Amino acid sequence: MVLSPIAGVLGGIYSVLAMDTALHHLLCMFHKAHQLSRASLASQIGCSTRSLARWEHGMTRPRMALAIRVSKVIGLSLDFLFGDTIASTGV
Repeated sequence: MVLSPIAGVLGGIYSVLAMDTALHHLLCMFHKAHQLSRASLASQIGCSTRSLARWEHGMTRPRMALAIRVSKVIGLSLDFLFGDTIASTGV
């Protein structure tokens, strides 16, 4: 089950997210906005709660396969989740 995009849930906060797109902030905001437990979100992504906790605390980042699942569950592109530095720097 894919939940609605975080932008639709958080409304006006979306413009603030564009400035700070760190994955750990987005994950925390998403599961709180949807009133999901960490275990529930981890189950939807297909990872352990420990892995999700590490991502939420900015200690690690998910492998590509899990990053794709995170993107689909949250409803945001990988570029947005990980910060599109190529577009913002013009490189």
